[in-house]
Amino acid sequence: MRRAVRRGMALAVAAVRAVPALALGLLCGPVCGLVSPAVAQDRPPVNVDGLTELAPWPLAKVDLVADFLDPDVMRASGHLVMTPVGGTRRALVAIEKPARFVALTGDDAAVGTAVVDGADVGAEDFWLGVIEVFAEPDVPERVRVAFEVAHPGGAFLAFREGGVAMLHNTAAWYPTPGGGMRGAPGTTEVRVPAGWRALSGGQLVGSETDGRVRVETYRVDEASGRSVVAGPFQVEATRVGDRTISSWLLPGTRVTHAALAAGVDSILAVTTPLFGRYPYDHVGVVEVPDRVRGWLGVSGEGFVAVQQWLLPGELGFNLAMLAHEFGHGYWRNGFWRGENGLMISEALSQYTAVAAIESMLGRKAAVEFLEFSAVNYPDQSARGYFGIARFGQDRALGSLGGGPRDHDLADSKGIWVYDMIRRRIGDDAFFGALRRLRDEGAFARGEVGLGELFGAWQDAGAVDLEPMLVEWVDRPGAPVITFDVVERQSDRGRLCLRPVGPAYTLDLEVRVAGGDSRRLALSNEEVCAWFDGLREAVQVELDPDREYLLWRPSYGPPPIGG
Repeated sequence: MRRAVRRGMALAVAAVRAVPALALGLLCGPVCGLVSPAVAQDRPPVNVDGLTELAPWPLAKVDLVADFLDPDVMRASGHLVMTPVGGTRRALVAIEKPARFVALTGDDAAVGTAVVDGADVGAEDFWLGVIEVFAEPDVPERVRVAFEVAHPGGAFLAFREGGVAMLHNTAAWYPTPGGGMRGAPGTTEVRVPAGWRALSGGQLVGSETDGRVRVETYRVDEASGRSVVAGPFQVEATRVGDRTISSWLLPGTRVTHAALAAGVDSILAVTTPLFGRYPYDHVGVVEVPDRVRGWLGVSGEGFVAVQQWLLPGELGFNLAMLAHEFGHGYWRNGFWRGENGLMISEALSQYTAVAAIESMLGRKAAVEFLEFSAVNYPDQSARGYFGIARFGQDRALGSLGGGPRDHDLADSKGIWVYDMIRRRIGDDAFFGALRRLRDEGAFARGEVGLGELFGAWQDAGAVDLEPMLVEWVDRPGAPVITFDVVERQSDRGRLCLRPVGPAYTLDLEVRVAGGDSRRLALSNEEVCAWFDGLREAVQVELDPDREYLLWRPSYGPPPIGG
């Protein structure tokens, strides 16, 4: 991990210095974990025995129909327009189980298709289809394929429960090349019972009701994944500037459209100067039943869905939850493959919540969130992190993937590392680097890893972040420091600090209540210093301004070995 991150960082720094306008490297961990599940990372293309050389063909267009009229099964149909690459005549498309292909056929005589049973070829999570070009001697520039898929629901983010149905882009509910979540322009038509409403990404261009059926059509003008949520919602919308903010609320709701609209507007007002303009012109907040299993909130293309019990908050809305979920939108609901993907998709979205809380409520409130989380929110905080470490479930941030606590590690320790970098290089460099990566399209193309991110911050702040990579990212853990007074003279005392476990390079402020305050350079050895006012029963506080993630007694017992 260390070599990989360092290599990416070095390349990113070199690229920025050599070509300032060069795009470095996106799309969310759009499920937030418990606020977004671990599937927030993009899966690599499906590789199966005998078919490993079938390269994914890029999608040029996707026209979808999502049909929720049958109470027992959700159906997806439509067309894929694909671009064969490299002269290849065969390519894979895939859908995630438990969905099943009903039909997959070439619309043109030059194209034939054969549905392959995933269980027979070793793709445990997917059903596979092979697109094959029969035309001789040339491969067509575009291939158009019709499909029909039946989905029984019951999957993580493809479900029908409590009167609400969802097909989320991470569930691979329509065929995509190789099984990854890949988007393309096109349309999404949604068919629901007449008493329902449906929300999807893009621009609503049609809504018609014919008897018992409502048909709503969305036009998607950019390469984007597709998510759909539908149910018996009460829909209200407010126009704020050039953006529409809507609420999609269930019977028995404990929030109001006015509070949600004001809350969303406030969040975007404070985060836009930091991260840039929010990329969607329509922003929806959707209430889903509490009985949905496995996640609390999820981000789609231009909307967020949150369980009903979590939407209320002291401000009339749950600030931390909404800010996190809308944070995914800033990073284009991005997916990153392999190691450290959660540190991009999830930790950046969680830090969006930190920044929103600080901008709206002040630094003290942000520190409270960093230390102890918030009401109606998972304990993704310093206290939560040390709880994970205490039970031996800690892992290096640079190798987070699909482990049972990896999401929580990104959203607890990960945001502390980002906050420490921000404090070291300053707000202009920290947020400016993120905005530049966004403006250059690096997030939109999925090119940002930890190496690129650290490299951008290092270049912007003109500082060496290599020690932080080694100590905070390449290995698990966080500082545990014990101290005591070993000698007293009148109202002075000699205080000794002793690091426990791996060494961390700290410029640590030590403050004596009612007395002295000074900084001590701390690494792996005991450090002692005399302090004025250090008497019996006098409180000593390490790092009073919370510049570092340190173990503190208020977080519970120290982790194993601490």
